[in-house]
Amino acid sequence: MRLTNVFSGRPSYYDRTPLDSVQTYSQTIAPTLDTVRWTYTVPSLRKAYVESVLAATYRVTAATTAALVRSYVAIGPGAAGFGDIVLALFNSNNISAADQRIVGGIAILVAGDAIRTATADASTAGTVAFDNTAKITEFDV
Repeated sequence: MRLTNVFSGRPSYYDRTPLDSVQTYSQTIAPTLDTVRWTYTVPSLRKAYVESVLAATYRVTAATTAALVRSYVAIGPGAAGFGDIVLALFNSNNISAADQRIVGGIAILVAGDAIRTATADASTAGTVAFDNTAKITEFDV
């Protein structure tokens, strides 16, 4: 159903064959190097509005040696590199140590642009819970 007048010019993005997508990664894991958890690339002849992004980290069990814990969501123009748009991190061995960042209305991505998430825990032993999510609405150019 069209939400705007058909005679008013080009329809808004939400009236151009919208497709909602939620990309999420939610796990409790042992320490790992910087690891990409998901990537979303805008298909050709489409754009994507990144509506909201969440990056969260939470210490579940104590580490033998604590170090930096990092969780982020980044956007970039395909292979040209990525820049963090949301970053949650802490360096603590306290159980329940946490950091969480939520951002809304991030960006409009064009065909070939990508958004991805990654996590890292440089600690020795212990576990950390990560939750990285992005809400994206894809639409016709």
